Amino acid sequence: MKKKLLLFTISAGLISLSISSYKAGPASNGYDCTGAETGGTNAHGCSSGSTCHATVATPTVVVALELDSNGTTPVKHYIPGMTYTVKLTGTNNSTYTLPKFGFQVSAIKGTTPSAAPVNAGSFDSTTLPTNVRYEGGWATLLAANIVEHRNSLPATSGTGGAGTTYSVSFKWTAPAAGTGVVTLWSSLNAVDGTDGTADTSDRWNTAIDTLNEWTHLGVNNVTNELSMVAYPNPVVNNLNIMINNANIADYTVMVYDLNGKMVVNEHFSPSNTNIYSVSTANWMSGLYFVKVTGGGIQKTSTIIKQ
Repeated sequence: MKKKLLLFTISAGLISLSISSYKAGPASNGYDCTGAETGGTNAHGCSSGSTCHATVATPTVVVALELDSNGTTPVKHYIPGMTYTVKLTGTNNSTYTLPKFGFQVSAIKGTTPSAAPVNAGSFDSTTLPTNVRYEGGWATLLAANIVEHRNSLPATSGTGGAGTTYSVSFKWTAPAAGTGVVTLWSSLNAVDGTDGTADTSDRWNTAIDTLNEWTHLGVNNVTNELSMVAYPNPVVNNLNIMINNANIADYTVMVYDLNGKMVVNEHFSPSNTNIYSVSTANWMSGLYFVKVTGGGIQKTSTIIKQ
C-alpha cells in the first residue's frame, strides 16, 4: 500500500500536478500554507474542500510554536543578529490514529500576512534535521522562505493515538537592528499514513509566534560622562565590567538572566581599579543583563553567554 501523502492546499487549476510531490513539502511547488503569504493560491493551513485534508483547522491537534534562547528557554523577543532555535510541536488529542506529520514554518517582518511578505532573518539550511528541507522564495509563486518536511515525519512520541506528539526544531538567525516586530507562522498536519490519499481523517492546525525586537535597556539620563562597558560580548568564562569617570567610591554590579533571576550582586570601588571581573564559567548559555548603579546613576548593558 502506498504511503500517506502530505497534501496541502492546492487550487482546482493545479490539481493536475502530481500530488505525490506534496509529500516532499508544498514549498517545493511554490506554496506557503503557513498563512504568512496570501498571494496566488496560498491559504492558511491545509484545506482544499473535500478533496484534500479537513476543510478547517481542528483544535484536536494542538500546535505550539516558540523561539528558544540557548535551545531551551522560550522568549518573546529577539536580539538582532543572534541565532535561536525555532521549535514546533503538536499533540494529537483526537480519536484518529495519526502516526506521521508534515509542517511548514516561515518568518516575516510585521504581524500581517501579505501577498508579498518581507522575509525576516534567515534559516540555517545546512543543519536541518533528517527529512527537513529549506525552500527559498520563488519569484512568481512563493515569496516567503520556508522550512518544511521533505518526507513524512514519524511522531516524536506515541504510536499515533491520543497523546501522540510531533516535534521539530531548527536554527533561525534574527534580522538586523531596526527590523521591528517579526512573526513566525506555522502549519502542522498529522496524518494516518496508511491509505495513500489526502483526506479528512488527517488533522491539521496552525500557530503563530510574535516576536518583539530587543532595544537597549533604558538608561537614566545623567549629567556626567560616566560610562560602563561589559566585555567580551559574547562572553565565555570571564566578564569584565569597565567603569570610566566614576564620581563616587562604591558601585553595585547586578547581573540578571533572561528570566529575571539575579546571578550577580556585588560591590566594587572604581577608585581601586576601573575594571571589575566576574566569572561566568558556571552560567547557562543565553542572554543576560548587566546593571551598574551608584550615586543615583544607572548604566545597563546586554551580554550573551556562549
